[in-house]
Formats: sequence, structure tokens, C-alpha cells
Amino acid sequence: MANKLAVWHYPDAVTGHTLARKVLSSLKELSERDYPGAHYFECDVPALDMDSYETSLRGENQKTADAVVGICNERQGQPADGRLLLVELRMDYRSVSNLSVTSLLEKESHTRELLRTCPDDRRTDPSYCLIFDYKIEQQAYSWMSRIRKSNRTTELWKTFSPGSFVMYINVDKTMPYTPRHETVEAGDRFRTAAQEGDIEDLDRAWSAAENYILKCAQRNEFGECAYLSAVLADAVALFDANSLDDESDQLYFDIIKDDLLKLAARYMTEESR
Repeated sequence: MANKLAVWHYPDAVTGHTLARKVLSSLKELSERDYPGAHYFECDVPALDMDSYETSLRGENQKTADAVVGICNERQGQPADGRLLLVELRMDYRSVSNLSVTSLLEKESHTRELLRTCPDDRRTDPSYCLIFDYKIEQQAYSWMSRIRKSNRTTELWKTFSPGSFVMYINVDKTMPYTPRHETVEAGDRFRTAAQEGDIEDLDRAWSAAENYILKCAQRNEFGECAYLSAVLADAVALFDANSLDDESDQLYFDIIKDDLLKLAARYMTEESR
């Protein structure tokens, strides 16, 4: 299951877009163009320059959101649901008193329409991100909270400073691995057996986990194998081997532990390739 709470930067959604051939830019370039010398963005976040695209079209131009960036969720350590995100740069505002909701709604609506007319099948996220100078970020957040209560069309608008926006989309961050529910359950069962200290329960939990790992490997799901193997390797240390009175049980525990650690080393190596 994808982590639906965390959002991750996904440049491919933008760099591979039809409009990239005409108006590929970055938030850094766009902010420097509009706010020279301010250096609001330290890192390059690829973006579609929607103002420039609108200007290139025939007929009467309308206002657009300033930029479109790429985001995604995460599924089993890989990008999932790559999509486009509308961004409005408002770093020149020193208060929110002059903000026009009507104007912003028109920009949002027209930008979404422009993206719909493109041949790409890339989905557009329903959010609309307004980025302010960090000095009024809290003021903007309070303003947005009030607006949402009176205007449901702004329900998915979000406010940020350049820094908090970069953090929100996890720019240059390593994507974590979120295993399937079944994988987590297999690890939990083994951990419980290890904590309770019964060698027979541990044996059953280990056999079930080993079979599950082998099935995942047959499907080339090495992320699941690596995740569960690491959980088992950590959990086996919870088993109190000193409580085993029978020598054969001691020997059998050593065999389980040895096989488990070999399996963990194998699939951790496989996943890192």
C-alpha cells in the first residue's frame, strides 16, 4: 500500500511532459526571474513555466499558476502515482491583505485546463500550493484556514514558504520502503515468538517467514525479501537462548539463527544491486 500521507518529488512527471520541450524551467530559475537576487530556492526543482506557455499561445492570454512540478507517492520503495502539482509564487507579498481568492481560482482553473489539453496522460494533483516569503508563512497559513471555512473550492489549497515547500515534497530525500501488510504481519509473528521464548513457536514462525520470503523471491519482489529478512535478523536477538535446557533445542536454535542471518545477508545484497 502506498504511503498516502507523504509526498515525494518526482521530476520525471515534468521533464517527460510534452510541455517540457517548450517551457521546462525550475523553481529556482522562475523565482530568480521574478525576484532577482532573493535566492529563495537553493536547489533546482524542475518545473513547467506556465506563464511562458500561456504567452506562446495565440489569442488573448489569461493568467496561470506560475509553475507545475512533479510529485508522487511511494509503493514498496518505488515512485507511485506520479502526477503534476500546481505552484503559485507569492514571495513578494508582505501581507495577505491584497490576496484575491477569485484571481487565484481563475489561475488555477485555467492552468488545469491547459494541462488537460495536452496529450499526456499524466494526472494533475487536486492541491494548489501557494508559496510565500517565510516571514509571512504563518500569516498565510492563518489566512488560508479562514478562507477554507467560507469557500469550499479552496479546500485543497496549501500555503508554504520556499523552505517548507521543498521539505513537503521531500526534494533530494531518499524514498523509504513501505512493505505490504502481509510482510509486516510475518515479521510481527516471528518477533512475538522470539519474545515469548518458545522454540516450537519460533520454529513455526520461522518456517512461515522463510516460505513467504521464497515466494516473494520467485516474484522478484526483493524489496519484500530484504525488509522481512532484516526484521527477522533483528528479532531473533530477542530470543533468550539461555532458557533452553535441552541441548538439541540449543542446536536447533543455532541452526535457525544461522540460516536466518544467511538469508538476510543474501537478500539485503540482492536489494542493493
